[in-house]
Amino acid sequence: HYRTPWSCRELGGASPSPSPPPSDGAGHSCHGAGSADWSSCTSSHCCASPGWKCYEKNSGYAQCRDQCSPGVHDEEPAHYRTPWSCRELGGASPSPSPPPSDGAGHSCHGAGSADWSSCTSSHCCASPGWKCYEKNSGYAQCRDQCSPGVHDEEPAHYRTPWS
Repeated sequence: HYRTPWSCRELGGASPSPSPPPSDGAGHSCHGAGSADWSSCTSSHCCASPGWKCYEKNSGYAQCRDQCSPGVHDEEPAHYRTPWSCRELGGASPSPSPPPSDGAGHSCHGAGSADWSSCTSSHCCASPGWKCYEKNSGYAQCRDQCSPGVHDEEPAHYRTPWS
């Protein structure tokens, strides 16, 4: 029942203003003191290089990466090939941001959905530049971009054309 095309129709909006610099979870900005590229950020939740983010693979491991696609990463050694959640860790704002908009001028309930997570109900994404894209009438996801057709980064059992 997951083998349905993505429509990529925008359902809502992203956060209306840029977020403050990433935080280590205690309200301190990283400012280059985070973990190195491609190394574990499981504890620090911060990355040293500009543009790199701490992405969660699972509850026990996170890594500084320049991008992340949820699902299995074929470039990993076979014994490590388990799905990535790609949830961004860290980056918490030391001060509250204005609530995201649903694209129709209404504030979202709560803080909006996290990157790569379902926005089927909220129609809103918390991160600036991210939008809620519909796959079908039953599922939508916060993404930084969306192209109709097959998304090769999806696990094989979900890989169907986006319309």
